[in-house]
Parts: sequence; structure tokens; C-alpha cells
Amino acid sequence: MNENRVGSVELIEGVPKLQATQIFAFQNDRGKDLTALEKIKAYLMQQVYSVSPSQQKSEDEIRNLEGLFADIYQRAERIKHYGEDQVLGHHCIAYLPAGSSSIEMVKSALKQVDKPSRLDWICLFAINLKESFLAMEEIERLSLQNCSIADCLLLSPASVIPLLLKLFRYTTGETEIKIERINSICAHVERVLFRLEYTNADYRTDAFPSLARGYSGQYEDLTTRIRETAKRGFQTWWDFEGACREYFKGTYHYSSKIKYVLWKYENRLRERKRMHPISPADFQNKYGRENLENTIDHITPGKPSFTVYTDEFRQHWLHNIGNLTLMAWGDNSEKRNLNPVKEADMYDATAFVSHKEIRDLLLERQQWGENEIKTRRDALPKSSPKAQ
Repeated sequence: MNENRVGSVELIEGVPKLQATQIFAFQNDRGKDLTALEKIKAYLMQQVYSVSPSQQKSEDEIRNLEGLFADIYQRAERIKHYGEDQVLGHHCIAYLPAGSSSIEMVKSALKQVDKPSRLDWICLFAINLKESFLAMEEIERLSLQNCSIADCLLLSPASVIPLLLKLFRYTTGETEIKIERINSICAHVERVLFRLEYTNADYRTDAFPSLARGYSGQYEDLTTRIRETAKRGFQTWWDFEGACREYFKGTYHYSSKIKYVLWKYENRLRERKRMHPISPADFQNKYGRENLENTIDHITPGKPSFTVYTDEFRQHWLHNIGNLTLMAWGDNSEKRNLNPVKEADMYDATAFVSHKEIRDLLLERQQWGENEIKTRRDALPKSSPKAQ
């Protein structure tokens, strides 16, 4: 960890500490703009001096604050895929009234506190922020293998991370029981996020941030609320499940977001065969193995070298989910634009169980057209895989 991390007011010799905190609010020791986290630390230190009843009290509170932020910075450096300002932003959404930025949310919230209580508020904010960085480190670690948490992060991290921070903060019990309870909530959250993502409707309401803001350990109430939301959505007039099913009845699914559905289907087939699933880490290629970088491929190719598609087929079936599959980059380049019937053996040479299904259908039908695409489409999820 960088010992000269911005915000330590001991860095400027001969400058009164209150003035030093004001300097740090604009510029660090390297002449670079501060991060939002550093600005908030400097602001809180300045506020400690302005509201402390005595010099000794302010010195004690500053030492306490510096110790808490030192722990926060250590945790921030251990978190690989979320920047410190991202975690800060999610924390502020979870704990503070809505605002335009993290620093503005902190300033606005503190102004609402009576001056005699501001020191306590600042201390509690820093303690909770430290807990959020601790939680984010654990969330990131678990999400590499824990599909319930990973599913939510894959579908909509901005929606769910504030709630996850609160869940890790307030869920009690032994570690195994705590994670089991969080997983249970995440399974319901995933159903909601899935239907928000895969739908023909224009759903603009996302109440997860407000759920996070209001949560302080009412586990059963939260479970009931999210379970009901999974059925009807955030508004009573939504046709939540129906709009999702209509999306999968549509004709065009060729986009990056369909990878999630194909991955979950692959893992469902693996579960039936009692095989190890493709972990969230491998699905996202967290370890940088390029041959495992999953992409979406057409079963019968977009630019065939063996036929000419009709306009009707191009419009309704070429980009249908039934004609799409996960494919590793290497396999995709080998397959090129060939006739899938002639190249059925290639689907036997991959690690994907879903490819074996495709191969079997190709060998059975000896063609790949509208009927085969319908057959595969009907086998794929029409709603959240967890609801199947």
C-alpha cells in the first residue's frame, strides 16, 4: 500500500491540520486530482475539525478516522474488478439519500444532522464504509464460484451491489448459514433481473437501490418483497412473466446478453449429467485463457458458403436463439461458414454438453432449418433458469 496515500494530514509539515484538509480537498501530493474516496475523506476530516468541541477531541477523532480509512485503502487494493470509487458509489446508494454524486450525497446527508451529532455520524459513516469494502472483497471472491451471487452481478451489478453490501452487513449467523441466506435472496433477485433484462416491455422502474437503502436486517420482509416482485415486477400493472416469454418467442436474439441464457442452459445440461458446471469465473474468462473466451455463434452461419438463405429465413430464423450457441474463439474460427450438417463432428470435439445436443439433432435430421431451430428454441429457457 502507498504510505503517502492522499488524505493523511501529516504530509504537509508546518501547515495547520484544518488548512491541510482543505488543501487535500483539491489536490494530492503528486499534483493529481483526488479520487472521490479521497475527497470524501478530506471533507470528513475538515468537518471533524469544524464541529469538534476541543482540539484534543478533534485530534482523537482524526486519528480514528485515519485508521478506518487506512483499512479501507488496504481493502480497496485487494478488490480486483471494482474500483474504490465504484464501491464508494454503491455504498452511498445503499446508505444515503439519492444524489448526483457520492461527495454530494455525503455533504447533503451530513447537513441534515444536528451539529452535536455530526461527529458520531462521521464515525458511523466511516465504519459502515469499511464494512462495505470488506463485503465487496468477499462478494468478489464468492462470485468466482458462487452462481447465485455471480448471476446477479452478471445481469445488473449497478442494481444489485448496494443490496449485496447491505446483506453482507446485516445478515447474521455462522459463515455457512450467512452465505446460504444471502444465496436464497440472490436466487429471487436473479429472477427479477432476468425478467427486466429479457423482455419485450419497456420496464424503467428498478427499485433495488431503494430496497437497499431501506434495508437494515429485516430479512424475512425482504425475502417476501423480492419473491413477490419476481412474480409481478415493481409495478402492479406489469405483465412481468408474459413479457419475458414474448421476448423468447421473438425472432432476433443475436446480442451479447444472450450469452447468459446459453451459459445457464449449458450448466443445466451438465447438472443433469452430474458434471461440473462452467463456473462464473470461466464463463467470464477471469483467468485470461483466450481459448475459453466464450462468444456467440450461429449454428448455420450468417454468411454461408453452401447455400443462399431466403429473406424469410434471414428475418425470422437466422438470428433466433434456437440457431445460437456458445462457442470458444478457436472453435468459432475453425467452423467458419461451412454447412453444419457436414461439420457435425466438430460439435463432438468441444467441451460444451449443449454442442452434443446440436450434433445429435444434426445427425438425426440431416439438415438445419426452420424446424430444427424451433426444436432447439423450445428446449431453451423461456424465463429465469432458476425458475425452471
